[in-house]
Amino acid sequence: MFIHQGDPTLVTARLEKYLLFNTIGNLVDRTVIFASLVFGGVIDRFPGLKICLAHGGGYSCIGIGHMDCGRQVRPEARTHIETPPSEYL
Repeated sequence: MFIHQGDPTLVTARLEKYLLFNTIGNLVDRTVIFASLVFGGVIDRFPGLKICLAHGGGYSCIGIGHMDCGRQVRPEARTHIETPPSEYL
């Protein structure tokens, strides 16, 4: 599944100046999508699903350590997954 939504992004309203909705908004959106798919257990429920996120997956690779840490320290982040988010990259 290829994911590339159109405007507006989750953060468009806060990034109207300087074309920030495009320069960083798309990247933030892809990161939220990745985290939602992982923490929501979607990838575990559909192990054969191949996912491609536009814009290189946003900041997912850069922020994956924070996601792993969040899973380790927050019980609600472990509700639907048993492995660290970095295992899904």
